Amino acid sequence: MWYSNVTMMTPAQKQQAYRDRQRQQKAMDGVPAPAGPCNIPPERRWATLRAQARAALQTLLDEMQAYHDDRSDDWQESDRGAAMAERLDALETVISDLDGIE
Repeated sequence: MWYSNVTMMTPAQKQQAYRDRQRQQKAMDGVPAPAGPCNIPPERRWATLRAQARAALQTLLDEMQAYHDDRSDDWQESDRGAAMAERLDALETVISDLDGIE
């Protein structure tokens, strides 16, 4: 039976399995199911995934930019500030490249 494996698990293992299932479900919230072989092409699913990826990247960019802007001018001109500015530029490039995918 399907539950015979569950009875062999320790309580900690059961809890970890539950958390893994919850994490996996949360990661897939709002993503349409993959199209089956008889369904229409999955362009709509891909568009949804692209939109979610873009929203996540934009949030990341906004938070990183706010962090950078909140630092002092001395920090922004330091090596750490320059490294952050390079990461911001790279992230803007990724977002721009993602916008070019249709």
